[in-house]
Amino acid sequence: MRAAICSLLLLAASDFTFAKQPESSQTPVKLTPAQAARLSAYTPKPEYPPAARRSHITGFGIFRLHVQPHSGAVTAVQVDRSTGDTSLDAAATDTLQRWRFKPDVMRAYRFPHDPSGLVIVSVPIGFGM
Repeated sequence: MRAAICSLLLLAASDFTFAKQPESSQTPVKLTPAQAARLSAYTPKPEYPPAARRSHITGFGIFRLHVQPHSGAVTAVQVDRSTGDTSLDAAATDTLQRWRFKPDVMRAYRFPHDPSGLVIVSVPIGFGM
């Protein structure tokens, strides 16, 4: 199930991008689809809002997850690129808040001199595509 969800997400975009906080000058680390699949522990697919589905509203967005590497928990979600519809953005954000990553694997992606210790994960989400 997790592999299918990761594959679906990876079809929508070329890859996951891991980077330090935006104010950092660190170069982002790019992961292969296999590396990204190894990171996930719980990554449910966002529910397509019924009203948006009935209205044939579609969209594609990019969401930035702030992940605590010691727990694998998502501490914040930012919309980097909106899907174009607030209900789709809200559905994606609500689901992404519940995502979990494998802590032992996530620790490898921390930048050594980052005081926050967070790992930033960029996730593409598509509705109706």
